[in-house]
Amino acid sequence: MAYLQRVQPKRSLLEIATPGRTPSGTWQDYAWRWALCHLLANNPNYADRFKPLAIALMEGRPDVSFESVYGPVAREISFEYEQFLRTVGNGYRADLTAWPWKAEYRSLPMPGASVKATIRAAAGWQASGLRVEKGVAYEVVADGTWRIAQASEPRDADGDVDGHGRLVGVVFQDGEKDGGFTLTDEIPLGARRAFVAPAHGQLFLRCADDWTQLADNDDELNVSLRRTASE
Repeated sequence: MAYLQRVQPKRSLLEIATPGRTPSGTWQDYAWRWALCHLLANNPNYADRFKPLAIALMEGRPDVSFESVYGPVAREISFEYEQFLRTVGNGYRADLTAWPWKAEYRSLPMPGASVKATIRAAAGWQASGLRVEKGVAYEVVADGTWRIAQASEPRDADGDVDGHGRLVGVVFQDGEKDGGFTLTDEIPLGARRAFVAPAHGQLFLRCADDWTQLADNDDELNVSLRRTASE
C-alpha cells in the first residue's frame, strides 16, 4: 500500500490492462494489478462484469478480453482508477467512492432558480444535480448535521475548526476533445456560502474527511443550491 501511495509516476490503465505491457514477477508489478482488480471488483459501476471477465481470462477464451468487456467505459474506468491511486490507503472503500455517472444535472438560467440534493457523510464525491457556469455566482445552504466518526459529535456543514466535516465541492469537466475528465481545485463551502464557479461543468459535493475513513461516517445534509448573479 505504501508503494502505491508514494511511487511516481503512477502506471496508467493501459499499462496495467494491456497484455504484455506490465511485466510479471515482482511484487511491485503485482501491486499495480491488484489495484486495478480491487477497483473493478468492488466498485459497483464495474463489479458485475469483473468476475465473468476473470473466469473467461483464466479459461483462455479467445473471444474475451479486457477491451471487449470494459472498452465502452474505458474513459470512466481510467478516471476512477486515477482517483483511486491518489486516495487509496488502508481502510479505503471503493464502493463508497464510486462515481455517479448516471446522475442528472441541470443549469440554472435565471437568478433565484435552485436545485436540491442530499449529501451523505459516508461517501465520496456525490452529484449535486447542478451544472454550473464559469464566472456565475451561486449560494449554498446546507441543513442538518453529520458525524465523521462513530464517537464524534454531530457537526453542521461548517465542520470543525480544522475543516474536518466541512461541506466541500468540486467542478467536474468532460474533456470530450482530449478524451479525459478533469476536476477543478476543491471549493470550501459550508452551512451557508456564496461562491463563483471556477469552470463550466457539473458540481459535486462531499463531506471533507480522509478518504480512508469514510466508512464510519454517518448521517446526511439537505443542500440547496441557488444561482445569485454573474461575477
